[in-house]
Amino acid sequence: VGGCDLQAGGTWLAVDPERRAVATVFTPGVPAPATGGQRTRGHLPLSALSAVSLESDVDLEAYASFALLMVDARRAQWHAWNGSRLRTEPVPAGTHTANIDGLDATAVSPRQARWLPTVSASAPVPFDPGGGPQGRWRGWLDLLSRGLEPERRDALLTRHTGGGRVHGTKSVALLALRKDDIRYDVSERPWDPTSYRAVPLAV
Repeated sequence: VGGCDLQAGGTWLAVDPERRAVATVFTPGVPAPATGGQRTRGHLPLSALSAVSLESDVDLEAYASFALLMVDARRAQWHAWNGSRLRTEPVPAGTHTANIDGLDATAVSPRQARWLPTVSASAPVPFDPGGGPQGRWRGWLDLLSRGLEPERRDALLTRHTGGGRVHGTKSVALLALRKDDIRYDVSERPWDPTSYRAVPLAV
């Protein structure tokens, strides 16, 4: 289950309800070179969820550099591919931030450095699966409602202009994985706390 890039195919995030697993890909924000036959990195979340081993079951050399976060109810793993070597590390329990700069890369990512303390402090813990999206995510929805700051590259929700186009955050997905279920809520207007809706997941 996931979104779909209507131009290139694939998705930035995919959910396997049966395995209770999630994979999300991070890219530098520019398309992969058109030469060399490289595949869209939007295929990676789908391929990763169906693979036993990312390194042996996915043709990594078909992709430009990326980072991939894989999570299930038992563990989380961070994978970083630089075009020639795959680095994998476990993600310990706790609150983390991630983007193409890395996992908890606060030394090199102004966006992570700015938001990690606030995201951690407002985490919906203990998590209440009931009550709909507004009840489940509480502090994070409040944070997102104040997160749109146009032209700030370290904004929680980005929006900036360049090359005659507007670029920025198009949607937000909020997921919680537990041993026996998943909560998956999305919004295309993530600054509006009332806009989040639950995604039905059939197992």
